[in-house]
Amino acid sequence: GRGELELDPNTEVPWCFVTGFHHQPGGVSGLPLSGLMYDVGLDLSFSGLNFGGVADDVPDRPYERIIDLGCGSGRSTELFADRFPGSELWGVDPSAPLLKLAHKRAEQKSHTVNYRQAMAEDTRFPDGHFDLAACTILFHEVPDDAARHILEEAHRILSPGGLFAIADLLPY
Repeated sequence: GRGELELDPNTEVPWCFVTGFHHQPGGVSGLPLSGLMYDVGLDLSFSGLNFGGVADDVPDRPYERIIDLGCGSGRSTELFADRFPGSELWGVDPSAPLLKLAHKRAEQKSHTVNYRQAMAEDTRFPDGHFDLAACTILFHEVPDDAARHILEEAHRILSPGGLFAIADLLPY
């Protein structure tokens, strides 16, 4: 493929991802087809809802490297690939089935996107590596302590003057 897919079997997937996330048997990581089942479930449950995230709302400037934290099946990541095709683009998520689907979707659309299995709280990227960090519908899914760690991680991996864009449900 055009982008990398880094799967790490040692990633500690949150318990809800493998048990019953959003009433989905097996969660979004517990079964080989969990990613596809989740994506289809989104389409059926929320037809007409825009899952585009924040890609259209960030300032129009050159971003050398962009990271999409909690990228899931890559829907929000794809919009960054469309808008900023010259940027190095990474999606991070703990679910291997979701990342496999995201990688497949990017290949089908001829996007160059790299995906890494990791927690948004611990991306394993160096300090100051990204110009733009984003997350779409992530914070309402995580406990408060995880949210604090995600904010700290985003601050750590952003370059000076970098932007962190969040799209979520209220109150986030």
